[in-house]
Amino acid sequence: MKNIRLFLLALGLLYVAQLSAQGFRRSYSVGVSAKPQAVINTADGGYLFYLSAGTSANKCFLMKTGPDGDTVWIRTYPLFVSDNSPGANLYLMPNGNYSLVIFPGSSATTTVASFSATGDLLHSRSFLGTCRTSPSDNSLFLVQPNWDTTYNVMRLNATDWSTIWEKKVKPAPVAVQLDKSMLDMTSTQDGGFCLLTNFDSSAQFPKTSRLIKFDAGGNIEWERGFGLPEYIYAGNLEQAPNGDFIFENSTGKPSAGSFVLRTDSLGNLIWSRQVLHSISAICLTPDGGVALTGNDQGWPIFQWILYKLSANGDALFSKKLIPNIASTGYSIVSTPDGGLISGASGNGGKVILAKTDADGNLYDAFVRGKAFYDRNHDCAQSPFDGTIPNWLVTATVGSVTESIRTDTAGFYEINIPTGACVLQIHPPGPVWAPCDSGVYAFITAANDTVFRDFAVKDSALCALMEVSVGTNRIRSCREATYQVAWCNQGTVTADDVFIAIILPQEMEYVSASIPVTQQGDTLWAAIGDVGYLECDVFQLTILVDCDSTQLGQTLCVKAQIFPDTLCVRPSNWSGARVVADARCVGDTLVEFILKNVGNAPTNTLDYIITEDHVVLLNGEYHLNVGEERVMERLANGTTQRIQAEQEPGYPFQSLPSAALEGCGGWNSLGLINQYPLDDADPFTDIDCLEITGAYDPNDKQGFPTGYAAEHWIEPETELTYLIRFQNTGTDTAFYVEVRDTLSPWLDPATVQAGAASHHFSWNLRHDNTLSFRFDNILLPDSNVNEAASHGFIQFRVRPKTDAPLGTVIENSASIYFDFNAPVLTNTTTHRLGRDFYTVSILDLPGSQAIPVRVYPNPFREQTRLLLPPDAAGKYRFRLYDTMTRLLRSTEFSGNEMLLEARGLTEGCYWFELSDENGRTVAQGKVVRQ
Repeated sequence: MKNIRLFLLALGLLYVAQLSAQGFRRSYSVGVSAKPQAVINTADGGYLFYLSAGTSANKCFLMKTGPDGDTVWIRTYPLFVSDNSPGANLYLMPNGNYSLVIFPGSSATTTVASFSATGDLLHSRSFLGTCRTSPSDNSLFLVQPNWDTTYNVMRLNATDWSTIWEKKVKPAPVAVQLDKSMLDMTSTQDGGFCLLTNFDSSAQFPKTSRLIKFDAGGNIEWERGFGLPEYIYAGNLEQAPNGDFIFENSTGKPSAGSFVLRTDSLGNLIWSRQVLHSISAICLTPDGGVALTGNDQGWPIFQWILYKLSANGDALFSKKLIPNIASTGYSIVSTPDGGLISGASGNGGKVILAKTDADGNLYDAFVRGKAFYDRNHDCAQSPFDGTIPNWLVTATVGSVTESIRTDTAGFYEINIPTGACVLQIHPPGPVWAPCDSGVYAFITAANDTVFRDFAVKDSALCALMEVSVGTNRIRSCREATYQVAWCNQGTVTADDVFIAIILPQEMEYVSASIPVTQQGDTLWAAIGDVGYLECDVFQLTILVDCDSTQLGQTLCVKAQIFPDTLCVRPSNWSGARVVADARCVGDTLVEFILKNVGNAPTNTLDYIITEDHVVLLNGEYHLNVGEERVMERLANGTTQRIQAEQEPGYPFQSLPSAALEGCGGWNSLGLINQYPLDDADPFTDIDCLEITGAYDPNDKQGFPTGYAAEHWIEPETELTYLIRFQNTGTDTAFYVEVRDTLSPWLDPATVQAGAASHHFSWNLRHDNTLSFRFDNILLPDSNVNEAASHGFIQFRVRPKTDAPLGTVIENSASIYFDFNAPVLTNTTTHRLGRDFYTVSILDLPGSQAIPVRVYPNPFREQTRLLLPPDAAGKYRFRLYDTMTRLLRSTEFSGNEMLLEARGLTEGCYWFELSDENGRTVAQGKVVRQ
């Protein structure tokens, strides 16, 4: 499992900005001038917008975004209604489809359409006149006006828009003129609906609103009229959770603006308020208020307005979302987190989305620019410079950090708060050297846009290859498909790249998506030349043997990529490099080998050998160039492992280690992944998985899993997360997204994407949420093709350097199939610590070693430490917990000491004996039950 960045898919046609604690503001281009006339929340936490381009473009759009405003898809359709100013309603139906109703501003036809979760048009039907609709279960109520002042009331089946029932109703006449027009309609809590209309006795200038309440059968229950001092040309209607109706009437006059009214559930007026803005849309908010959007009717520039009234009609705030820029808000909805999202159109026909908090606040400053490869090292861009795609850029303002990855052309844009900002680009390897260290500091004010380009030089002209290998599961007698991914994180093209895949003896090569050759247990894949920052992937299918494997056994696949040249050599590194290996000899011996494959002798370094959870042996070693040291242990069926120190200064966090299970029998399984693997350098990756039977198809694992029940890991340990998913639905999944919110103790700047089952794109969001998107994955459901219904993604990340010992790192993920509500994984747990290994009697050098027997061990109330009779003397006994905290320090004489359990909880402890000269003469472990 390895640190590789697979940037195989672009993130769409738009800038990628980030969600903040207060929201975001994003601009989009669809090639024509368009208005976002309707918006709804989608089940996956994102949004769906209907964009109308009018008759001049003869098209309209649905745009699906994620929760951060990133574009998931945009679908284009022929214009449904021949009108430059149509209105629209969007609904998310219980069956997961979207329903869209488009009605004209003048007398024409209304179109009702349904779409799949991925935007495929399923059914449509048109009705004469400017109709109004509201949803009810998997159906719609539709009210169609007639020339004889009656209404056709219908209930439509949302599956195919067929008519379930239809009836003609006639509201009570008011003065001479019946309803001038229908303004809006909403479903009601009792299963019926309510219609908002306007009328006037003059038949020319309607100044009265009317609410007409219908029951679930389409029968009129009551009617109420509300006179206003100005002409009414548009309106919006909602029903509050307590049954009240809240509606808005727009006048079109700057001097009059709009009127907002609230009635009780029977239409009795509670309050009326005048708002001196032109309002296009309203929505209810969780606090009982109502939010409105439109424009301020200011001259000479109409500016996008966000306005809010309390449940009592008091004005709470009025905000211009883009001051001094001509724009109008057309749609608004309350978001599940209590905020608001609104859509507007602005200068140049751009579509603009704004996500605010509940008080209408959003980050109103931007920083944008480009990262480029400064080949001539002058820290200025020239025509010969290359692009820097997919690098992480962070902007920190106070306690807020926003993140984005540069796009395929090197561009980035981040929406940030105002104030002092620190902007930084994060290179993926040691051979890159950004000008000015890649860090800029500046101060932003409201509505500022700061432009900062990153010029990135090379600190060495060389290739730096990375490789990653992984699969989602392995099972006896079954095939498994491994993904082998690679990137060149260097500054020049890597020539004649090839990859070696080393299989365990229990695996048999079946096929690959590119030509490979096999020599013994090693597969060789010739990749060819790989340009700088270029990445790709191939698939490898293997068969797990039936006879030589068993449930719970761990099999490890190792990938090595060449050239494996170290581009930059640290000055404090001698050049020595230690590797470890383990072999089972004749099923009777375990051989551990430490070898120096570097070009200089090693320093004197330490090693330990463990059996299952217990350290049995420690010692020191020194190796000349090419020298190896072999150590033998009796094979007894346990999991045995060697772990050694790497030469100081080695440029990667290498941990020379090797482990074996099943040598001499099968006395322990499932322990290999508790410890880190020796694959910290970029040229090597090791993927170890246990053979499984049935398992949860949507889960998350963290490697190493961690030592013992507490899942201990060293503070500097890099974690590899494997997230697995399966389509267990009833149809093909076209889109899958995995979102993972990192623990606050993990450093988002160290995230590195690894191997995955399918092509993907990924990004890092403001709240340290990773998003892995599998566009057009076409994942079949498990009933049709069980084997192909699975997928996975790997990524690596490190704990923050300031995370204290004892810190618990928890992590989980959410998996979204085709924009449905998420499938939640389990939560992984790790705890940071040091010296947590259970220690048995250790071999100490020379005459310092004194054999100590602890009896009983484990113990409940007390135990005794017994030394040989000829070792009687004066000693100091020290007892430590697994966090190396000193618990007791006692002197005794003779060859025996009593250890009582008082104050000790159940668990493992280790002790140290030193003689009267302070020399350590014995170490060991005790276990209190």
